Amino acid sequence: MKNIAIVTGGDSSESVISVQSAEQVASLLDKSKYNLFVINIKGSVWELTSDAYYGIPIDKNDFSFTYNGQKTSFDAVFMALHGTPGEDGTLQAYFNMLKIPYTTCSLLTSALTFNKFSCNSYLRSLGVRLAKSVRIQKNQSYKVEEVLAHVGLPCFVKPNNGGSSFGTTKVTAALQLDEAIAKALKEDNEAIIEQFIQGREFTVGVFKTSEENIVFPVTEIISKNEFFDYESK
Repeated sequence: MKNIAIVTGGDSSESVISVQSAEQVASLLDKSKYNLFVINIKGSVWELTSDAYYGIPIDKNDFSFTYNGQKTSFDAVFMALHGTPGEDGTLQAYFNMLKIPYTTCSLLTSALTFNKFSCNSYLRSLGVRLAKSVRIQKNQSYKVEEVLAHVGLPCFVKPNNGGSSFGTTKVTAALQLDEAIAKALKEDNEAIIEQFIQGREFTVGVFKTSEENIVFPVTEIISKNEFFDYESK
């Protein structure tokens, strides 16, 4: 049987969601076909969390582990890690070097799409209409009136790199902007302030195999809260 590493954890607030994703994946993959190993990554500490191998460290030189004198390597990686370093291209580059296949988009696509401002800039160059936005870096000075003159009110403030709506605030008054930016900068070194666009929200997932692109059904997002925040998700 093939050895599958389910990678989880990470270095952001999304780590708790990553653990839940890994548990879900492990419960659904066919154990008659695959040997499953859950690996938690937190900074420089990479270790197994599967029951029989709990706490055993991963050898980062070749992404393997040794137990009772026997070395185990992996045939593929299921990336269940949300946020850094699983969605920003970091692990993709690592697994590319080791020639281990993984279940996410490529290094370039990951790095580009994880950075909201860079992704928006690229899409604008292709003629895609997007909300107006301003990027604020940590320790950068800015003027509230200039930011709001560009994006208007209400607006959304988010970490530029990050997901699951951690650090995201809907700002409805100028007095709220400084606090919202500070909140976003606790999650990332950059914050993005975006124009609010009134309307319905839809999401469409696409899964790419070696043979075809599979488009999932269109899903409309209807939040019980003011916006689709972490609690709603």
